[in-house]
Amino acid sequence: MAYPNLERSNLLPDHMFFQFDCGDLWIRKNVNFQDDLDICFEKVVLPSILDLANNEIANFTWAMRYTVPFLKQIKGLKNNQNYKIIEETEITNKGEIENDNHNENFIDPINFDGKTLTMIDDIFLFPPELIIGLIVKFKEVENISLLMTKMRGGFLEMSDDEDDYINKTLKNPNWWTCNMNIDDKNFIEDLKIIKKGINSSIKFDFTCFPDEEIKKLDELLKNDR
Repeated sequence: MAYPNLERSNLLPDHMFFQFDCGDLWIRKNVNFQDDLDICFEKVVLPSILDLANNEIANFTWAMRYTVPFLKQIKGLKNNQNYKIIEETEITNKGEIENDNHNENFIDPINFDGKTLTMIDDIFLFPPELIIGLIVKFKEVENISLLMTKMRGGFLEMSDDEDDYINKTLKNPNWWTCNMNIDDKNFIEDLKIIKKGINSSIKFDFTCFPDEEIKKLDELLKNDR
């Protein structure tokens, strides 16, 4: 099976959402997050957003679901060999139950709660003009928050080295996620272009950066209109 696959979606702008099944990071071979992100974004998410009028999306969720094995689950297995995947919820003869020790983990590239538009750093690898065209589709955005890419919902949420686990233990050497560097001139120039191209009332939230970098970012962008 080819991944990612669109599992569920709602194209109505009052609560727009997309959930993709991105497969298993042990069973799939040589997974690259950037490739998965590009497929989801360029083939499904972005065209759906751009079909809408400006200032129309009131609520938005985009989730990418990966299953990830615990070390004990794959001990002794050959590379990419199947194992018993435990889903977060399952249907049994006693009804639906929740499993605490499940294999499901999620990455949320873009979310909008009606005020704050949250985007992972990797989204800012796309051209700034494209990002401007995306931002203007959201209704009454007050803040844009940049976040490092991080798994949620599973055991990797508590890990400080999830990329290392995926690279080495799960044998996906081409997996990487973006961590924006404020010394990257291209990143700063792209942020300036984006800031100029959107409503001047929208504020950038850099709280995921260290305090000294937040001050530097604010100073770099403050008078650049």
